[in-house]
Order: sequence, then C-alpha cells, then structure tokens
Amino acid sequence: NDLGQIIWGRYRFDQRPWTSKVMLYDNGVVSELTTGQITPMAPAINNRSVATWTHRIDGRVAIDLWEAGETTLLTDWGCCGVLNDRGQMALSRFHQDTQIWQQWLYRDEQFYRLTDDPFDAGNGEINEAGEVAFGAGRLDIADIYMLQRFALGDLNCDGWLDAFDIEPFIL
Repeated sequence: NDLGQIIWGRYRFDQRPWTSKVMLYDNGVVSELTTGQITPMAPAINNRSVATWTHRIDGRVAIDLWEAGETTLLTDWGCCGVLNDRGQMALSRFHQDTQIWQQWLYRDEQFYRLTDDPFDAGNGEINEAGEVAFGAGRLDIADIYMLQRFALGDLNCDGWLDAFDIEPFIL
C-alpha cells in the first residue's frame, strides 16, 4: 500500500493438508496476522491498514477483515476480497447449485451480487469511487465488465453535473 506496508501469504505445500499464514511487513517489523484459520490465502491491504484474506470454514471459503490487531469474519461464503480505502470490497462467491463463481460488491455493510449469468466471473478490482471491474466468460472467450458509478444528479449519465441534467430530471 502507499504506507509501505506489505502483506503476503506464507505457504507450506510440503505438508498434508497444506498450511499457510498471512504475514504483514510494517515499518521494519514482520508479524503474522492469522490466528488458527485453515489455509488462509489471497491477502490484500488498503491504505487505511485494513487487511483481508480468504480461508476455509467447513469446506467453504470465508473472508476475514483485520484492523488494528483485531480479526473479524466478514462473510462465510466469499473469496478473494479486494478493499478500497472507503471499506468497500469486490469479492467472489462460488454458488454450489450452479457451480459458478459470481462477482459481488460489499458496500455500506451490505452485499450486492453484480453477476447472474451462466459464466464464471473472475476476481475483481475496486477503485476509490466504488467502481468494480472484472472478467467473466468461458475459458475460450471472456468479457470485461465494469460497474460504473455516476454522481448524484447526473441524470443524463454523461459524467457531468450541468444544465443538461435538467431536462432528464423534469421527465
């Protein structure tokens, strides 16, 4: 992140089952963030020193949040979360019934499904505006999707708040 913190997974594949830890480098000190989770992986950290990673619970994947030494379970059904500095997260969820990975958004303590199609959606990225980009499709062909946010009042969706928004408002 921009604070010089580095987060990574330390894996031990020579053991069965394999094990791992999530590590943090901060101001010259290396410390472990995980405490007993099974196979923590896919760590990420934002510029507010909030970290996230995926781990397994009862055969499912789950997402933890770590902030100021405290770890909390965000969800017991998500994977590969990426945080922006506003605390919003792009994440993936595997649906057992369809056998498909779908892209989700966590914002304002609510979860929103962004995809509902028959193709896998890959891990997304999220910017500070809360816009999410991700790939979805088959192995031989895929599309890139973006959830774009418009400013409140931008009723003609041109990216500007101006007199051209008045007529759509009246309609």
